[in-house]
Amino acid sequence: MLESELKCFDDFWAQLSERNDWTIVVGGIALLDQQLHDLLLGRIPAQEIPPGLNARSALGSSQGLISPTEAQELCRLAQIHQEFTRTRRGMSFDNPQIAQLCLTLYDHMPAALQRHETRTSKARFLDAVLFTSLALRYRPIQMPCPDFKHQLQLAREACALSG
Repeated sequence: MLESELKCFDDFWAQLSERNDWTIVVGGIALLDQQLHDLLLGRIPAQEIPPGLNARSALGSSQGLISPTEAQELCRLAQIHQEFTRTRRGMSFDNPQIAQLCLTLYDHMPAALQRHETRTSKARFLDAVLFTSLALRYRPIQMPCPDFKHQLQLAREACALSG
């Protein structure tokens, strides 16, 4: 990662991480959805790219742009997003249903550290978004640095619309 990209990403991540749970989910999914769109754009005309993370994940997997494991992780993240957006208010990572869904995400914590730290649902979600985002960003098809500030603005607008 270039130093300028690192600074840009670090600013985005710091701002996203300190938000409420709903905004974290909406912002994180908006980032992944846009990155997957950009990755697909390298192979498919824009008008043929379907909306939605699940559809884009399936298409990306069928095109060999993402692995089946990554597609599965993206679908799990989309499922968490759907639970948050379905209720709109009062949903958090402490909700038992959300906590259970977060347990299905790949745990990126090294095994040696897992023995010493309890992973919260929020931490697992954030890690899944972070690692998936970095994996999408650094594909053989290189893309320009995503505009993380723009992605955060889109997440804020989505939150404002919801209520």
